[in-house]
Amino acid sequence: MTVPNYRKTMTASIPTLMYLDDRPVTQYDRLLAEAFVKDGREGERLAREKYNAEKRQKEIEWNEKNEERAEIMKKRRQLELERYANDDLKEKERILDKKKELLEKKPNDYENSLKNLDHELERIEQELAQKQEIIDRMLSEAIMSKYTCVSRTMNENGEYEYVNVNKEEYEKYMKEQKKKAKSNQVDNSVKGLVWTPEFDELMEKILNIDDQNFEQVSSELTKALYQKQVIKANEMVTPEQIKARWAEVHEKPKTTESTSATTNTTVINELDELE
Repeated sequence: MTVPNYRKTMTASIPTLMYLDDRPVTQYDRLLAEAFVKDGREGERLAREKYNAEKRQKEIEWNEKNEERAEIMKKRRQLELERYANDDLKEKERILDKKKELLEKKPNDYENSLKNLDHELERIEQELAQKQEIIDRMLSEAIMSKYTCVSRTMNENGEYEYVNVNKEEYEKYMKEQKKKAKSNQVDNSVKGLVWTPEFDELMEKILNIDDQNFEQVSSELTKALYQKQVIKANEMVTPEQIKARWAEVHEKPKTTESTSATTNTTVINELDELE
């Protein structure tokens, strides 16, 4: 028996439904399904138009806020530049006036004078650029990042769409933040940990259970050693330490086997020669 409009009917009938068959049930899906069940295709059409209109309005409002914010930042940038580099700006203005005067009057040897003024102007421009860089850094650290409050929705395909930022820019920003956070992490690995047979046995047991998931083993082993009061609360046995120990423990038998195999081969060869 085929249920008419099966997906829409099921979505509207089960408020807690998050996934149906091979697709997620999004908020957008639920909105349209409920409208369809209530008022048919006309209700679904009106709900879709309303949703799209509200989405466009949000984007317009956000763009207006961004433009307003950019204008405020531009004015503040100029004010800060005037505050920190007022003498350089005045000197730049004086040189430009002097150049204009020389070009109008063209006195003797004015070309050399122009070259000297150009050198001075270049020096001042470099100083202004350095101060501008400092000001930009100060302002970027002082204000809230546009990525601090990000609004996102899920489209019909179950993919996230960011309302107030560009998706590629945001994902790039988040990767950079993760890298920065990783580089700033405090090293709280256990220093001078002495591996005992008991610890090795515990490591082997957890690794067999978790199929060499070193991240999980790190958590479990740290918990176990803390309960045994071997390590402090702010210390942990890192995945890197466990990997190193695992390799160390399991390389020894291989070395022994290799030595044994070599010895056996040598003995067999000697016996062959005697025969």
